[in-house]
Amino acid sequence: MVFVKYGNHVIEVKLDPRTGEETILYDGGVVSSKITVRGGTHKFAVKEESEDATYEVEIGARRRGGLISRLSFLAPPNIPTVKVSRNGKEIYST
Repeated sequence: MVFVKYGNHVIEVKLDPRTGEETILYDGGVVSSKITVRGGTHKFAVKEESEDATYEVEIGARRRGGLISRLSFLAPPNIPTVKVSRNGKEIYST
């Protein structure tokens, strides 16, 4: 789970690797949800203190490197990546 705070607001990214479900919450309310295999992009718009804000949450994955990743039976799962942009400007990235 990832929490991103922007001003007085919180974006929460919930990932379920078993089902592929991705859920995005804004101030505790679900604003986007989908099931993907390789990650996806979630877009939503909100009004913040009388200003329109458009958010984009990109979810992906990267492989762990090193010897263990080449030994498939020992390979740990992919590491999820999350990038959050507000009005086209990146505000968070893993």
